Amino acid sequence: MGLKKKILKLVSPRPGPKRAGSDPYALLAYVLRGVEAPVVFDVGCNEGESSAKLLRLMPRARVEAFEPSPATAARCRARFEGDSRWRVHGVALGSEAGTMRLRMHAGGATDSLLAEGEAFGALTPAAWAASGGEVEVQVRRGDEVAAELGIERIDLLKTDTQGFDDRVLRGFSGMLSRGAIGVVYSEMIFSALYEGQAAPHEIMRMMAGFGYRLAGLFDVHCEAGPVVAWCDGMFVHGSLVG
Repeated sequence: MGLKKKILKLVSPRPGPKRAGSDPYALLAYVLRGVEAPVVFDVGCNEGESSAKLLRLMPRARVEAFEPSPATAARCRARFEGDSRWRVHGVALGSEAGTMRLRMHAGGATDSLLAEGEAFGALTPAAWAASGGEVEVQVRRGDEVAAELGIERIDLLKTDTQGFDDRVLRGFSGMLSRGAIGVVYSEMIFSALYEGQAAPHEIMRMMAGFGYRLAGLFDVHCEAGPVVAWCDGMFVHGSLVG
């Protein structure tokens, strides 16, 4: 058994009587099994890969997606054209409203509001690392966006924003403090990919403070040797545990 499989075996949870293995969507299906039409916020949706998986898993879901890169957001709109369950907002989410510079890369998936860190070049595929310039983007707080959309509860908040995830979560502090978000699925980066990136232990402490429990770690990527570079953490509000 390879190192990654050993890690996944250790950190992947057992939802009910069936084992989720390394598939976070199996765990989501279990946790949200009683929700007829889940509301999903896909923050940092890139080209909609996660949105598409979630809509296959939960066909009655409503997905509000957020992608600040104009070109990537346009590809998303084309991908989901005609699907009334999905909508993309061409803004970033953060802890404070305003504007920031989005640093873009050829691969799109590594675009970030943060500058590249010392490990970015070594851990990022060359095809994704090449600079694609910068663009000024609007940043909004999640609490305010949800209120404008008339959304009182989010069943799943997924955030994959290349080191900016703690700011995204703080922007939802009102809803998180009320337990108005059922599940949070957030990227957590251990290696120095971006300057000022969120520290995993800070995200875990924040979520615990809001009353959320860690349900599993998924998509674990390692540097050379037994060192975790990044992974995704799933947090479930205490009201859904048990």
